[in-house]
Order: sequence, then structure tokens, then C-alpha cells
Amino acid sequence: MEPQHANYDCEGIRFCQIFKRDDKTTSVPGEQVAIVLVVDGAISIQSKSGKHIVQKGGGFIMKQFSHYSIRKVNEEPFDGMICFVDTNTVCNIIRSFEHHEILSGNMIMSDDLELTQSVNLECFIQSLKLYLPLATTKKDLKIISESKLYELFWILKQSLDQDELYAFLRGIYKREKLALDFMLEKCYRENLSLKNLSAKAGCSISTFKRKFEQLYHTTPGKWIQTRRLDEAYHLIHTTDKTISEICFEVGFENPSHFIQTFKAKFGITPKQLQYKLTAA
Repeated sequence: MEPQHANYDCEGIRFCQIFKRDDKTTSVPGEQVAIVLVVDGAISIQSKSGKHIVQKGGGFIMKQFSHYSIRKVNEEPFDGMICFVDTNTVCNIIRSFEHHEILSGNMIMSDDLELTQSVNLECFIQSLKLYLPLATTKKDLKIISESKLYELFWILKQSLDQDELYAFLRGIYKREKLALDFMLEKCYRENLSLKNLSAKAGCSISTFKRKFEQLYHTTPGKWIQTRRLDEAYHLIHTTDKTISEICFEVGFENPSHFIQTFKAKFGITPKQLQYKLTAA
């Protein structure tokens, strides 16, 4: 099988040959980023930001939930490669750069990023066709795939306008966290297992735990407990509900455990806080 016809799939990263004479209309999954690289010829990509003509040695990146269509520019055949990468893998690459600079900018976040044709990028694309077929095991493929992705983003960091690149990367990083924030806010009161939470996040337990700790710097269990206690504190201040009602409303099943953890966090029991507010 020729390299350009092959698919290469490992944990979190999937390279596959595209096009020849085919047109393609699709969307990027919610947990992935799509990287299109043109091996030969030229393609037209229609995305949310408009129509883009990508030449040999160029590329295009779209972040999660993007919709796009790919067409050949003329009757000449084209050849390319598309890589679907888990957002967690991309976020790991972001953290290897100037992480705080990427997240601190004020530029509007973009949904896609055009990679203009360059000698370095063309050499990189050709190297993919050379190295990927050499992987004989999943472990080898994972090593090659991850190292080539780091190489790609290093090339982009050297060749693209940093504000433009960082605005795109910032969108990937923040959108991933926003999606997780939304899921957690909907279900933190429920007594869900780690397996249930990871399923709601659309990833494996190990990926969910790793991603969660990278984004929140704590474990899912500790985050949920803290969120429940903060909500309980708010309800004591703003409602006339009993401590038992608040305990169960925020997701605790054991009133004694609720009181103990509340006092450990705020230095006062829920009842003592309620009395203090009433007396004020």
C-alpha cells in the first residue's frame, strides 16, 4: 500500500490520506482538532471564515465543532493528508510553549488558521509520508505522531504571526475548558462516578482525569466538593432553607460529612454561619 493511501491511527492522533479526486464535506468532532496538509495540487476549503485556496506545501487547521467542505480547485488531481488530534494533545503542545503568553492575549479567538505555503512546511509534509509508514507498532506510531505534531507547531511558531497563531491556540484551549465547565455546572450536584463523568465528557477515564487536572489543577472529586460547598455557602446567605435542605440540594448525601467538610473549608459550621447571619 502506498503511504498516501494509508491511515495511521494511534491514541489521540489519526493521520489519513485524503482526496485524490474526491470532494469531502464534514465537520470536526467536539474533542478534536483537524489539520489539513496539502501534499500535491491545490484544494479549496470552505469554512466559517470563508473560502481558502491552499496550495501544495500549505495547510489549514480547524478547531473542534468546525464545519468545512473541501473541493478540488480544477480538474487536476490533488493529494493531501488530514490529521485529527484530540484537543488534550493539542493543549499539551500549547503548554510546552509560552503558555501564559498564549492565554493572556486580547486578540479575538479564531475558529481556523491557514498555513501558508513554505519550504519548511512542505518538507514537514513530505517527512510525514516518509516516517509514518516506518512505524511497525502502535508504540512506534505514537512516538512518531506526537514528535511530528510538536515539530509542526514549532514550525508554525517560527513562521506565522504569533498573535494570529496564539489567538487560534487560545480558542482551542479555552473552548475545551468552557465545554468542561458547562458539563460540570450541569451535573456537580449529581452523585456520578468517575466513569459517568468521563462518559459525559466524551473520553476515557484516564484521559478525563489527566485533562481535568491539567485544566483545574485538582482532582474531579475535590473540584466537585469545593463547588458544592461554595453553593451551600451561597444558599445559606441568600435563602431561608434549612441546613438539611441545603445539604441535599447541593449534592451531599450525608449531613455529618457536609458539616465536617463545610467547617474545614470555611472555619465555621453551616448552622453557626446561619445563626451569625440571623443575628447580624
